[in-house]
Amino acid sequence: MSFTIYVRMKNSGKQKNEDLSPVPFVLDDKPQTVKDLLILLTKHGVKQYNTREEQAIKNTLQCFEDGIYRLFAGDRELTSLSEVIPWTEGLIFTFIRLTMLSGW
Repeated sequence: MSFTIYVRMKNSGKQKNEDLSPVPFVLDDKPQTVKDLLILLTKHGVKQYNTREEQAIKNTLQCFEDGIYRLFAGDRELTSLSEVIPWTEGLIFTFIRLTMLSGW
């Protein structure tokens, strides 16, 4: 059974105030935790690029734990891989990649 979620991707370094349209992702299962969500989205992306799946998953999870990007479910920030996703009707996930400062 497939499950569709909607994701909006943002980059914290961009100053545009435009509303980004959510992109649908059809997943094989309904994720229950942040870890499940990140694994399923990574597998989806990896299938598109046909690369090594296990390394991509490790990289995604490590980047989340290192704070390279933030994940929000609606207005609520999800901060732990084991955190349960607060499912509601029309829930939209937002990923914000943080830009590291250099030269300081």
